[in-house]
Amino acid sequence: MICGHFINSQEKLTNALLSLRTVASYSGDEQWNTLLSVLKDYGITRKLGAVISDNYTANDKLCCTISNWLL
Repeated sequence: MICGHFINSQEKLTNALLSLRTVASYSGDEQWNTLLSVLKDYGITRKLGAVISDNYTANDKLCCTISNWLL
């Protein structure tokens, strides 16, 4: 599940479900491929502010991959 939290044009905090796409595996790379596709669909690849997930090792890899991509 990919959710977005943002301030809308009326300056109100808004939450939205962006996607329920299936991820091919639990690897960080596969998670990133799915997340990047959703971010591109919404045109928000450079507006990512935070990632919230549990402490599963693949999620650490995902965060490192995101960080490197944003650089």
